[in-house]
Amino acid sequence: MVIATAAGVAPVSVLTVDDDEPSNCITSTLLKRWGYVVQQYRNGPDALAWSKWHLPEAVLLDLAMPGMDGYEIARQMRRHPGWNDVSLIALTCYGDSRSIRRSLEAGFDVHVTKPVPPQALHELLDHTRLGRSAVRACAAELARRPGVLMSTIGNR
Repeated sequence: MVIATAAGVAPVSVLTVDDDEPSNCITSTLLKRWGYVVQQYRNGPDALAWSKWHLPEAVLLDLAMPGMDGYEIARQMRRHPGWNDVSLIALTCYGDSRSIRRSLEAGFDVHVTKPVPPQALHELLDHTRLGRSAVRACAAELARRPGVLMSTIGNR
């Protein structure tokens, strides 16, 4: 969804969900500097409550959070109408094959292992307006770069 404004095209909207306040703050600050519109939450229930009334173009979700983990948040988001067009990106310290498989099962498009080079994250988010398949294709290309631990999730 591209929204035209008097000044041109509206910025990409991104929801970040991470219980680690410093990490969430750093990510959100960086995204805002790049011109994204950012909404941040530190837990799943608050993010899901917000998501009932708002539809971002991309979501960056930590997987390991107390109470409700990122996998459950992703599953619940995918159940709502309209969320099939939103790019869900797991942004986590888990890079093992089991975690990546669980991301696929939960409905994520991309599984990114922290730390992620800022430019790689920027490129990934810039592809959100082109659709989920474009985000996955971008992730596959970025994964070929040294120092980028990114796994694409199969086409759905």
